[in-house]
Amino acid sequence: MAKYTLYDKNGDLLERLYQWDLDRVVAVSNVTAWSGATVFIQFGNRKVDETIIVEPTLSDGKYIANIPNSLLSYAENLNVYISQRTQSGETLVIDEIRIPVVPKNMPSDYIYVPNTEDISVPNGLILDGEMLYLSRNGRRIGDGVSISGGESGGIGIGSAILVAAGSGNHDTGVISSWESV
Repeated sequence: MAKYTLYDKNGDLLERLYQWDLDRVVAVSNVTAWSGATVFIQFGNRKVDETIIVEPTLSDGKYIANIPNSLLSYAENLNVYISQRTQSGETLVIDEIRIPVVPKNMPSDYIYVPNTEDISVPNGLILDGEMLYLSRNGRRIGDGVSISGGESGGIGIGSAILVAAGSGNHDTGVISSWESV
């Protein structure tokens, strides 16, 4: 069974997590992954639909990962799933941990700052001709969408349609304002 230890961003040991905490770290030990498998950690709670996947670092037999600040805005138990992806691409949960988050009032000086990159979320866009693709690490993901917008200069992405609102240079494709229609 996996065990965990909590730290602040300076490496000081913590006994618990509080709502509105920032920059907390979890170190997970006693994890046995298959040989050649890649270990990653998924964070979530019952208020969010999808987990946030974080790639941990391995140090002295412990998998160390930043706890997403976004999830610490909830006074909900933090669900931590230690998972592995095999060389064949199969994903399996190795173990799970529930970490209580103690409720407290939001501090008046609280400023949300993202502290993790969800490796399951694309991190950019690639324009190839008249097709726009989501990308991760510079590689295309998915089928892409057509950006030929006809007279309106619009782009259709999922269920949202964005059209140029009149500012910017339409000849070069640099548009500084968009409207949702």
